[in-house]
Amino acid sequence: MMNKIYFTCKLLSDIIINQQAATEGSQQTLDFIPGNTFLGIAASSLYKKAKATDSFLLFHSGKVRFGDAYPVMNDQMAIHIPSSWYFKKNEDENSTLFVHHNIPEDGLKDENNNPVQIKQCREGYIIKDGAYTARKIEIDRNFAIKSAYDSKKRCSADKKMYGYQSVCAGSEWEFEIAIDDEAIPFRDELVKSLTGIKRVGRSRNAQYGLVEIEEIEKSSRIKFETFKQIKILGENKENIILIYALSRLIFFDKYGQPTFTPEENIISQLGLKTGAIDWSKSQLRTFKYSPYNNCRKSRDADRCGIEKGSVICITGASLNDIDKAKIEHGVGSYLNEGFGQVLINPEFLESKDEKGTAVFNLLKADEKSTKIVINKSATIPKIESKEDDCVYDYLKRQNKIKENQSKIYSCVNDFVKDNFSNYKGNSFSSQWGTIRSLAMQAKDIKWLCDKLFKSNKGYLVHGIAAERWEGTNEKKLNSFIKKLPADIAVEAVLNLSAEMAKKSKMEESK
Repeated sequence: MMNKIYFTCKLLSDIIINQQAATEGSQQTLDFIPGNTFLGIAASSLYKKAKATDSFLLFHSGKVRFGDAYPVMNDQMAIHIPSSWYFKKNEDENSTLFVHHNIPEDGLKDENNNPVQIKQCREGYIIKDGAYTARKIEIDRNFAIKSAYDSKKRCSADKKMYGYQSVCAGSEWEFEIAIDDEAIPFRDELVKSLTGIKRVGRSRNAQYGLVEIEEIEKSSRIKFETFKQIKILGENKENIILIYALSRLIFFDKYGQPTFTPEENIISQLGLKTGAIDWSKSQLRTFKYSPYNNCRKSRDADRCGIEKGSVICITGASLNDIDKAKIEHGVGSYLNEGFGQVLINPEFLESKDEKGTAVFNLLKADEKSTKIVINKSATIPKIESKEDDCVYDYLKRQNKIKENQSKIYSCVNDFVKDNFSNYKGNSFSSQWGTIRSLAMQAKDIKWLCDKLFKSNKGYLVHGIAAERWEGTNEKKLNSFIKKLPADIAVEAVLNLSAEMAKKSKMEESK
């Protein structure tokens, strides 16, 4: 018997999960979070603690299967747009759709019997948005250029620039873990190892990869109906089985090598008793990558497989020939990492005429996309790490410095604008220079005020300077200083004196 645990994954920051393992060249991030990411999170917590037999059961036997995470919108988990959907070239995807397996062999023709070019739907996700209507969901992404840091020279390292594409923060995703009876005793440990604040993907030590995972009671169900009887229209009206790749699929040939076009035992691997693949009516997109094994510090053999959204057409079979238990468990290999999930005869692959016109209409992605509203006043839970504390404190100090500078510039500019006309003359530039010199020596604002305004001793209230500053000029400066917060007062006087001295010299030179 199979049990399922459902989780939500909220992106607290942008995440980077590259399509390729290479570190050079153009890199794009995946538009989903693969199951092996969650397998890795659980393994990092449980692998060394558990016995060898238990570790094998949890992470290698296929008894526990970590599913991919998909975006959630309108309380519905989205699925990848099917590769069998086509639309007329030079028209939008939300125009008339055509289903590939029912398009005539000689192609589409217009009213004048001229050939019509069509284009495949490839990017994005869909959710059901009413009867025979699907809405397209776009995944928001960012792009940033980063450079490596040279710790010896304390600057950016030469010839080490990187371009990072990331999935935007703020979206909500959902995934599941399927557990067979043998692994049920470890359920609570698995949930505990996965839930909470985690880091995933590339550049986790930088600003990327922070997510929050929570267990939920119910999954946001895929609302598209499946296991419907679908026919090939036209002259050949036989029944067919359409296998839609909900996740990526990996198959091996009779020599044990991964293959894009499996032939041997493919029917049994797909959970069917009989039938044959009709490649001409199938639509397959493929992938290839080399996974990195952190324990061995090396890469594993290349994985070649069929991309999610692909459609495999099986002829000579009926719905009665399907092994539903096999389909639910998963088809192909690497099921423990989220591969092998399929849908059988989903309703969005039906057509309504011999031209292959799809019964479903596709609506444009709305402005909200997969974004969810995050409470800006809420704080991200703090992770217990001394290194993170140091970074947080540094950023907090830098932010305070910027805020103080903004206040100082604003106060100084206002004073200069309103009062500069009162401080014109040959002697003021030198006197402002003396004030600046005192401000540079000041330990605090009290010391500076004593040096400037203390009776019979202050620079501005006795001697030659007193003649120029007595009365309004001295009071305005004193009032300006008293209104300043103590932590920025000295720096504000320093900036003010420098600015006034500069403007006074400019006036003298005219």
